[in-house]
Amino acid sequence: MTNTKAIPASAIDRLLLSCCGAHWRKVARIMGQTSETLEARGTVISGGIAKLMDARMAVQVRSGKLEAKGNVTHYTPVPRTVAYVVASMIAITSSAHACSGARDIMKPIAKGDWAGALKLADNCVAEDRAASPAPGSVTTDALLAVANVNFWEQGRAILNAKLQQQKPAEEALQRAVQWAQQYSLDNAFGLPIVPLTDATRGYLAEQRGDQSMAVQNYNSADAAYPDVASSRLALIAFDTGDRNGADVQAETIVKKDPEEPTALYVLGRLADQRNAPHAAVKFYEQALKGIAEAAAGNPSYPLKYMEQDRIIKALAADRLR
Repeated sequence: MTNTKAIPASAIDRLLLSCCGAHWRKVARIMGQTSETLEARGTVISGGIAKLMDARMAVQVRSGKLEAKGNVTHYTPVPRTVAYVVASMIAITSSAHACSGARDIMKPIAKGDWAGALKLADNCVAEDRAASPAPGSVTTDALLAVANVNFWEQGRAILNAKLQQQKPAEEALQRAVQWAQQYSLDNAFGLPIVPLTDATRGYLAEQRGDQSMAVQNYNSADAAYPDVASSRLALIAFDTGDRNGADVQAETIVKKDPEEPTALYVLGRLADQRNAPHAAVKFYEQALKGIAEAAAGNPSYPLKYMEQDRIIKALAADRLR
């Protein structure tokens, strides 16, 4: 069995980062997945290893590689609030590796100005491409800078599809795929880029009216990104009249992620159909809160925000009842 001293901090760092994703995840989940991986490699999870994992998580947050909310200390004898982390696509290791206008994209998103958000995403792609090192010379510190380009390109694909601009959407997705292949993102760094690409591809299929292909794509993405893919499947079920399927799927998602906006929108619409507008309003308000939180964590991948227009419209209608 491996002891604590035999595990370099850099190895723990890579494991922790590989277990993080594009949106907020509970620290307990990240620690659990890291522990499982270490145990599978023959490492005994003792108090020393646990403390090292805790310390390295804090380092990743302080360095800007991860963003956090709540108390990220996991192995502690005192009660704590639920904490979340997200792979930081904005403050990576230095300002040289980050799009200077990344935070600004939240402003047009809040207004439903998708064209404005797309313009800022275009700028971020150009800036982050220029800051990325050449393939073959990517260090651990530059990992998220490289991944950021892929996320922004996928974000451009989603925003173009939202604006019914299918050709630019497909082109942006293709660039994202090529970038991931060029840098071997999945193989080299353990980032689940391919499943996220499937989710993006599913949204493009939705927007062009091909729901069967969208379902196929979302199912491919579901294991790695259930918060994104399953919520879209719940929405498709609702839009196609499968109320029971939509209800079961959305309820399952919200139990795991109480602020998943698309699933909350589905539950709100189902409440409206049951003539329960007060319950629906609570779902819609929580959905908008979830969009704000998701945008704060990772504005570069906007699939969670795409139903904002429908949520605002449904909320306004219920408030008038």
